[in-house]
Amino acid sequence: MVKSKRAVLLLLFAVFLMSFSGCSCIRKEIPANQKNLKKFNVDFAQSVTYLLQVTTVDNKKGYATAVALNSNGKLITAYHNIERYKDIAVVSHNEKKYHPRVGKISVENDLAYLYIDAKKISYVKKANLVKLAQSVYMLGAKDFLLHGMIVNDKSGNIIVDFEARRGMSGGGIFNDNGELVAILLDKDALNHTTHGVTPKLFDTINQPFHQKLDLQPLQSNYDTSYCHNKKDIAIWKKYQKSLNPNIQELHALFIGLCQKVKNRDLTTDMAQAIFEKEKYRLLNQ
Repeated sequence: MVKSKRAVLLLLFAVFLMSFSGCSCIRKEIPANQKNLKKFNVDFAQSVTYLLQVTTVDNKKGYATAVALNSNGKLITAYHNIERYKDIAVVSHNEKKYHPRVGKISVENDLAYLYIDAKKISYVKKANLVKLAQSVYMLGAKDFLLHGMIVNDKSGNIIVDFEARRGMSGGGIFNDNGELVAILLDKDALNHTTHGVTPKLFDTINQPFHQKLDLQPLQSNYDTSYCHNKKDIAIWKKYQKSLNPNIQELHALFIGLCQKVKNRDLTTDMAQAIFEKEKYRLLNQ
């Protein structure tokens, strides 16, 4: 009996250590063509997942992911995937290509709706329950998927104990039943975790999208008015205690660049260029 209690205590201590190290023994890469998964339906997840091929206004090409939310062609993705697009192609699992219309967006929660000309397509249902230690899956490509669990859940933002791969941003995080738990936004390469937002925050997708067809001209002066913009400050304040390290890094960079321009160490155009470069890097890791 004493040995049994000691074994249980050791097991609990091991779980405690894993929760603080960012490590999980559940995290796995599984071939997506493996059909003997007991719970998760890979074929269904693939049928509701779409590849985005994006060309930006400065002619950079990249790819990302989107998920179908209804049978009439409504998709959801991460806003940063399409923020500065010039052209977008949406490709289904069976290689059918569409040119979508961008719908409403949420800048603060980094979400956007896309609409394709399609009827009676497969779509995912939103999960009613999101909880700690819940088993979740994420499609990485046609040859593998990621399996892990939720290790943090706060105000519609979750952290999952697997590290997303390049191009997975905007994709779905699914539960055992194939329901949508969250939309993947970014990863923390240091802790090998991934950040996503749950359907709880989809109601914030209510802002009109304005396509940026031209690059914004850079300013060759020491203007710091953008550092005091009330709208920008309100957004930063809302996320000043965010658990997302990328947001914290961007905020710290913003504060530092404002001070550098104020000290006339950098011009506004140099500061803007640095910020945009780092923003692009962090959101596309």
